[in-house]
Amino acid sequence: MIGKELDAALADCNAAMKNGRRNSQVLDERGLTFLRRGDLDKSIEDFKAALKMQPKDSNALYGLGVAQAKQGSTGEGDKNIQAAIAINPSIADFYKRLELEP
Repeated sequence: MIGKELDAALADCNAAMKNGRRNSQVLDERGLTFLRRGDLDKSIEDFKAALKMQPKDSNALYGLGVAQAKQGSTGEGDKNIQAAIAINPSIADFYKRLELEP
């Protein structure tokens, strides 16, 4: 549900983490939810935490890049976006469908 039910999505991610499921996938999803809500600092924090667990996670890399670019760190953002595309060329299309472009 693109752009819908973001509060519920965030609650689900937080509940999963509270119940011991603090893994890269949950952090990645929560980072994406924060990005969609416009909370760039929290988004960046979660994407970085996900990448510590899974350094080649194209979704977390791309999301981190978008958040960084939106925050004004375009050089760092572009670097992460290009790294994500090198891993998974279709990741840009996914973010485009979500209307989350740098």
